[in-house]
Amino acid sequence: METQNRFKPAVVNITSIENEPCRRLQMEIPPLIDTYDIAVNDPKVMYTTENIPTKETYDNFYDLASGCKCTDLCTKESGCSCIELNANYEFQRDKTSNTIDSIQNNYELIKKYSPVYECNKNCLCSAFCGNKLVQFGPRKGLRILTESELSKLNKQRIKDLKGSKGAGLMTMEAIKEGNFVCEYAGEVISKNEADLRFKRQEEHCLPNYIFCLMEQFGENKIQTFIDPSIFGNIGRYINHSCQPNCLVIPIRCQCVIPKLCVFALHDIPENTEITFDYGDGRLGFVPSNDNEIVKKKCYCHSSLCRKFLPFQKYLY
Repeated sequence: METQNRFKPAVVNITSIENEPCRRLQMEIPPLIDTYDIAVNDPKVMYTTENIPTKETYDNFYDLASGCKCTDLCTKESGCSCIELNANYEFQRDKTSNTIDSIQNNYELIKKYSPVYECNKNCLCSAFCGNKLVQFGPRKGLRILTESELSKLNKQRIKDLKGSKGAGLMTMEAIKEGNFVCEYAGEVISKNEADLRFKRQEEHCLPNYIFCLMEQFGENKIQTFIDPSIFGNIGRYINHSCQPNCLVIPIRCQCVIPKLCVFALHDIPENTEITFDYGDGRLGFVPSNDNEIVKKKCYCHSSLCRKFLPFQKYLY
């Protein structure tokens, strides 16, 4: 993993959910399946399959209060209240997918730059209703690459390979455009804690994994900070690219805190590194004294490489 700054704003507009009395779960939803913890041979990392709160953010982890009243599949035609918030997924081939593998391979994200609400435990719909995807866990066929393995993989396509990105994440199976890859999970921390951790990481020359999501609720702007430095999943090993093959979408399932979900931007061949763009092109790292900008080199080696890793100065 590159030693980059990942305070990345992703500004999206979200429609509020109306508050309704919570209903009990009518059909049991299969549990999230993530077996990649056995593949993470990193003593510095405590594996977590989902976002976890800190003491400062614990009170923000409350459930979504509403759910749809569909009795089987959730569609616009069925009047699904979750889909009415924003049409989420499109079925491909098999519209009655009833296994997690078939869902991950047959569901495609429709709107690539919009927030998503999946059906939740308050809904009356079936477990495989057509509007549940990321809550089942990451797709199979992903593999964490060591620094040497990733360099060897990149040398196959780049003759004059310079620099190292550290570890990375690869898919051993082909992924179709719009398919879900994995979540970028970690500790959900406060803005103050994010500032403290960032300064500490810079002082000790440690890599920064903190992701800042910016969302627009009408006139209100909300920031969510997720840090997988110590508690994280396989998503923490995804590197930056100025010409990425994936993007990150905020998705709400059971909780108002969004999941940061990685989706394929286009068809991805097997044995390919998974990447997304950490920022919008503003470059460099600004020290606490703000007198100079220290740019960090980018080693994505894409034809559109901006030469330096993104940084969002205005977040500090």
